[in-house]
This record gives sequence, C-alpha cells and structure tokens, in this order.
Amino acid sequence: MQKLEKFLRIAEENKEGFTCNINGETVTSGYCVAVVETQDSFGIEGLKKVLQYAEEHGTAVGGWLNQENGQYYFDAVQVIADREEAITVGVENEQIAIFHLDTLECINL
Repeated sequence: MQKLEKFLRIAEENKEGFTCNINGETVTSGYCVAVVETQDSFGIEGLKKVLQYAEEHGTAVGGWLNQENGQYYFDAVQVIADREEAITVGVENEQIAIFHLDTLECINL
C-alpha cells in the first residue's frame, strides 16, 4: 500500500504529469512510450494495475491529465533514448503520441 500512496501523492503534486521509476524517482531524459497493456488506466484501480505491470516488467510509471475529459491517466512507460526506436515502439503499442522528456514535446505518431 505504501507504493500506491506514494504515487498518488506524486500525481497530486504533479497535476500536469510525471514520469518516475518504480521507486518514485523522477525520470528526466528520453522518450516516454506507454505500453498498450496499461492503456486507459485511471483512478486507484488503474494506478494499481500500472504499478503491478511496472514491477513485473521493469518499466517506469507515468501520469498525465487529459485536458479533454478531465481524467488523470496512469501508464506503464518504456523510456527509450533513441527517437526512431521510440517511434517504432510507440506504433507497436498502438499509441497516438510519445513524449520527449528532454524537450517536453509531445510527438504525434
């Protein structure tokens, strides 16, 4: 339960979004690519699903506010250094966009 509470607090403190490793440490570089298995995860149950996936698969955890519907989404994310590889993985994971942490740029696929 401690990890769940930690990430709920991180989300509360970072309303626009965050990317952290499974220990809650901020990730600041690379391209974030959400994995399809945790797509559309929101609320406490969604965060539980994302944390379990991240623990089992060694991914980071991301959160972001969808301005269109007001929902705060959670994702298990792969952080990839190479742009072309990130784009390929994003397409494979049926994502509409990836996020570049270095420039804070959303890249539509």
